[in-house]
Formats: sequence, C-alpha cells, structure tokens
Amino acid sequence: MDKKNILVIAQADLINTVGGAMTIFNHLCNFLCKNNYNVKAVCFNSENITDRPKALDKNVEYVNLYLINQESYSAAINAYLEKNKADLLIFFFPIFYVEAELSKKFNKIPRILMLHSRPDWYFQDKTILDKMKSAWTKNSVAQILFPSYYRLVPDFMKKVTCIANYVTKSADTVTDVQCRKKIVYLSKIDRYKGLQFLLKSMQIVAKQHPDWILDIYGQSVPKDYAGKLQKLAKDLKISGQVHFKGITANSCKTLLEYDIGVFPSFFEGFSIGLSEMLSVGLPTVGLQGASGVNELIIDGYNGYLTADNPVAYAAKIMELIENQEQRKIMSRNAVASMDRFTEENFNNQWLNLINDVLHDKYKNPQISTCIEKYPLFSLEKINKSHKWLDFFHKKTIRLFDFIPVFSKTTFGGRKTYEIFKIPVWKTRHMSDRVKYYFLNILLLEIIKK
Repeated sequence: MDKKNILVIAQADLINTVGGAMTIFNHLCNFLCKNNYNVKAVCFNSENITDRPKALDKNVEYVNLYLINQESYSAAINAYLEKNKADLLIFFFPIFYVEAELSKKFNKIPRILMLHSRPDWYFQDKTILDKMKSAWTKNSVAQILFPSYYRLVPDFMKKVTCIANYVTKSADTVTDVQCRKKIVYLSKIDRYKGLQFLLKSMQIVAKQHPDWILDIYGQSVPKDYAGKLQKLAKDLKISGQVHFKGITANSCKTLLEYDIGVFPSFFEGFSIGLSEMLSVGLPTVGLQGASGVNELIIDGYNGYLTADNPVAYAAKIMELIENQEQRKIMSRNAVASMDRFTEENFNNQWLNLINDVLHDKYKNPQISTCIEKYPLFSLEKINKSHKWLDFFHKKTIRLFDFIPVFSKTTFGGRKTYEIFKIPVWKTRHMSDRVKYYFLNILLLEIIKK
C-alpha cells in the first residue's frame, strides 16, 4: 500500500525558533514519519534558505517554499501542490491556513488546523476571521488543547477535536531536595507573559526575603525586550535578585536546580514550560484568568492561582517560601498532576485523528459541559497588558494611560495652547524621561496661567 503524503506547514523559520510549539512540531513530524507516512516539514524561510532543522528525523523531507517562489508564500504552496501529491495538510497556525489562499482545485485535500493558543485569540481581527471562514473547507478539522476551548472556536468550524500536548516526564524531581532559595520562570520572554507584573511582585518578595533569587529563562521576542525588563529590574532595585539566563539546552535538568516556579502569563494554549515545571515537582504560581495556566495549575494542590495583583501574587510566592512542608506536599502533587498528559496518549490520538480524516470518517466527540472555574481574561485586557505603560503607575495612576503633550500655536494673532492626549500605544518608543518632560511642561504652563 502506498504511503500517504502529509505536509506539516509551520512558521517561517524552523531553524532558529525555539519553544514549546517547535517541540511539538518536531515530535509530530518525526512520530508520523516513523508510523509509515511520507512527512514533509514545510516552511517559507527567506533567511536560512538551505539549512535543515537539526531536530527533524533524516527521513522527514524538509521543504522551504521560498526556493519555489521568493515573492509569495501563497504562490509557492499552490505551485508545490500542483507538482506534488498531498493526501493531508496540517497547518500549524491559522495564519498559514489563511495566507495559503489555496486554489479551489485543492479543496478535496483534507486539512487539520492546529490551534496552539486559546482559539479566539487568533480571530479577533475580523479580516482574518472572514478570510478563514471563506477558506474553510468541509473536510477541515480544528484541533484544540483543552475541552474548555470548544466554546471559543468560531461557529463555522464544525469539526473540532481536542488533543492536549504531552509532557515529558523527568526521571528526577525536586520533591525531597533541600531548599536552594531559588525561583524560576521558563518560557518565551514577551509582552504577553506578564514579566513586568512578575518583577513588580518580586520587588515585594525581595523586601521580605532578600536571600531568595529569581532566574528567568527563555527566548526574548523581540530580542531587545529582555533588556527592557533588565532595566525595569534595576529601577525596582532588584537586579541583584533577578537574573536573565537566556535559553537552556536541557530544560528539565535546569529546573531541578529550583524550589518554586512562577508563570504569570496572561494567556496560554498548553504551555510546555509550565508543564515541565510541574512535571519535575515545582509548585508554581499563576494567574486565575490565564487560559491554559488555570487548566494545569490546580489552586492549592500543585500550586496557586491568584488575581492579577502584584501584592496577591507576591503573597502566594512568599507562602511557598515560608512553608517548606507545604512545598513538599505540592511538589509531589505537581508530579502526579502531569501523569495524564502522556506521550503515548498524544501519539495514539493523533494517529486516530489522521486515520479518520484521511478516510473521511471523522465525527465530533461527545462534549460534556465544561464549567469555567475562573473567568478568562478578556482579549481587550490581554491586548492592553503588552502596551507600553509606566510600570510604576499601572495600577494606581490612570493619568499615564495617556501622555499629555503641550503645544503652543498662534491663532488670530494670539498665542494659544493646545493639549493633545496621545494614547500610550502610539508613543511606545517614547522613554519615561520624555513622558515626564512633556508632563512637566504642561504643569508649568498651567501654573503660569
């Protein structure tokens, strides 16, 4: 019997990108290849044109569509499908499904769309939503990570399946290790991960427990963002307790050096970093309203969930610091809580899904009503979380949501003054010093008047 050809279409750069999504991508490609499928790992990469991702099995074919058409991803993938047989397309992110703009002649090719985050996050732009609706085919299936995400999937996606990520079990854990007085964060370093919030919380912790340190691991996106956080740590006078460690080659081994995990992300899909922290036995503190986080952390069992308030967050970190016996209990619970996310379950569910989709036998599973324990952060709140706010005034002084800019103009021979209230997101490159400068000018002119 001929092998079926599966295209797994991922992000532009498969060479330099790291993190949980890439771990799943590489595993899926390699696993399907070993299960008698012809797997093609597809990207559109203009930088590393001929390099091959090292993590891919040698039998996985690597296809860089940029070599077919350097101007257009859509033109390239359509041209590739004209000349190469494909029995199944797996799109790793919605944007690659939408921007493919596949010809209708390819509508018979079944498709699986992987949603690595909370589904509504991808479709808040109506243009993207409309394009997806137009491109969606009857033989397409959307894959989500938790049952609670079903209600967040667009209505036109009639076929939906739930397959959670797997968690790599560590042979060693921290359950009975002596206290090292070390806290760890491990995930991507970007504006949605709540790291500004974490540093503000750590300022409170450091005053009570100056001998405890926080190490932050992860790839900075954009590259200079970690530097901005380092400056914030310096301004908060906690640079001695907070260290930015970059990317670790062996996350599970690294995590064994710590006592407590912190994960202040505002939203996730299924965080590999968080699951790894729990799997080695690190009781972890997260936010109640963060999707994915509130699925993995069970409040009071393997960690704590708090409101998005630095004082409340710091209090739970200090509760773990000050109660070593409680830490040990939660540590054992953390290891046990990850037992359900096995690699075997992941592999079997994917094999069953692909078999059903290829043979047009897929049917939606029976879905029990999922009661939401904690209301998720709204998309509006999440979007605001990454705007360039003045960190010291975020919770108390609303003035800094807008930057007053004073301007002197001439009208009818008279000197007049205008005040422009400019949203912070439009002045995200403006330094705090410049913001204060504008404010001082405004106040001085008011006093003069």
